[in-house]
Amino acid sequence: MRQKLTGHKPIQLIGAGLVGSLLSIYFARLGFDVEIFERRGDMRTNRIAGGRSINLAISTRGLSALDVVGLKEEVLKICIPMGGRNVHGLNGQTQFQAYGREAECIYSVSRSELNKILMTHAEEKWGVRIHFNHRLTRLDLKEGRAHLSAPEKNFDILSHLLIGTDGSASAVREAILDESKAQYSAETLSYSYKELVIPPSANGDFQMPANALHIWPRKNFMLIALPNLDKSFTATLFLSEKGELSFDSLKTPNQLNTFFKEFFNDAFEMLPNLAQEFFENPTGQMVTIKSEAWAFENFAK
Repeated sequence: MRQKLTGHKPIQLIGAGLVGSLLSIYFARLGFDVEIFERRGDMRTNRIAGGRSINLAISTRGLSALDVVGLKEEVLKICIPMGGRNVHGLNGQTQFQAYGREAECIYSVSRSELNKILMTHAEEKWGVRIHFNHRLTRLDLKEGRAHLSAPEKNFDILSHLLIGTDGSASAVREAILDESKAQYSAETLSYSYKELVIPPSANGDFQMPANALHIWPRKNFMLIALPNLDKSFTATLFLSEKGELSFDSLKTPNQLNTFFKEFFNDAFEMLPNLAQEFFENPTGQMVTIKSEAWAFENFAK
């Protein structure tokens, strides 16, 4: 562990997801004292609920960021290379489209497993303190005071430098916008997504070629599938919320089966739990966020 800088107050991050965990390592490598406040429990000890698109496609940019902190090779051990997209036609025929030259690819990786590696590395090698089950409830930017809610108590912290890494519904961003009156927009798209699982075959192997990102493009909706180390695929259906062909139109197992047989027949044969997963898994929304304010004045005090 690098010697911490003396005379420097801690840097505090709100959110221990992929961005927060990786950023904490970057700061700690420079000698800063870093702590993270995360509203969720520790995913390394708590069971993670399914149905939230647990796959991530990581490319050169992401691997380069991991390489800087010495984690590239460790992360590659849990990745599956995808040399291109495998496009599935309505007739069941497939066409492989390479992303580049033979050695060029992107990688399928479990978002949660990657997050676990980053958190463990931040704590064990760089001394980052991660406080789980700590939710930011209010942020007084002028005073630099953050109000936090934890299981045993609510408390305040005075922050020298606080950075929001808390995702699309960022409480830090909301506080900055409230104080700065900056222009901001959050456009909820008319399309949503649903996670499904293509399990391994009866003999325990992949049901489709593993080294590809599978995609079923169908005009204004599509299905994609990324491979997992357990020989399954995480599939995600992107579909309009309303309309003739939409999540709103698929209310019964019969309607769902008819839809899949017509548009994704080869995938339908590989989805034994389609109805259960479709109606039990949450429907995820997609939001486009634009904001002209990224910081509040000179927050470092």
